Amino acid sequence: MSFPVTAFFVAEASEVPPGRFYINRGQWFMSVDANHGQGGSLSAICLTGEHTGVFFPRDNGTVTYVGGDYQVEIRVAGIEATVDRMQGNWNASIIIGDSFAIYAQHGNGDAVFGLDGSWSKGQGLSGCRRRFTEWSAWLVRPDGRQIGNEPLFNVVSIPKVD
Repeated sequence: MSFPVTAFFVAEASEVPPGRFYINRGQWFMSVDANHGQGGSLSAICLTGEHTGVFFPRDNGTVTYVGGDYQVEIRVAGIEATVDRMQGNWNASIIIGDSFAIYAQHGNGDAVFGLDGSWSKGQGLSGCRRRFTEWSAWLVRPDGRQIGNEPLFNVVSIPKVD
């Protein structure tokens, strides 16, 4: 599958804009601002591989990210694929409620980040939320049209180990 080169940019991992998706060492990440807009290096949530759903305080290395007017659109198999909040914590799951977020393992605790990369700690998520434990990320053009017939990557959430 081919993608337009104008959809991709290169930066240091800790400088990828929040809410942008990037690939580093063969794994996909989402850049997040764990500093609550106070500046400093950006962090990341690993979305694929053995560290799926783990928060990285400062990822490093030169990475390729989706940028410019191109976006990553998150898709799920269907609304029936949701699970309720009483079934434990699942790293890298997409949480739906009043807003959308990604659940991540943060040390011995957890963290919730909005899809814009902001750290919400669950704020703005209603008590009646649901989540998708499997989802895919698709590259879309500035006009919203899908590029290609396969996703950039797939996420399968894993249960948090206590």
